[in-house]
Amino acid sequence: MKVSDAIKMMETNYKPDDELVILWWDRDWVENSLDPTILNEEEWNEAIALADGAVGESEHLQSRIGDVITDVVNEYLTQGEK
Repeated sequence: MKVSDAIKMMETNYKPDDELVILWWDRDWVENSLDPTILNEEEWNEAIALADGAVGESEHLQSRIGDVITDVVNEYLTQGEK
């Protein structure tokens, strides 16, 4: 996703003072995670297109990350009950 698209999505759906959990993986992170591997512009663009197009996979990943976030919040809330 382009940064401009992400900003537009956030501006459309949220107020400037809303709190969000935001995660992203950029090209440097991906390249360094690959041992490091340097991707040319075409390879990077294709990889992003594949990741953006992997709707089922991306929904699964978002759900798993959502589970982690809700687990953290639940743990925080239950600490106050002790």
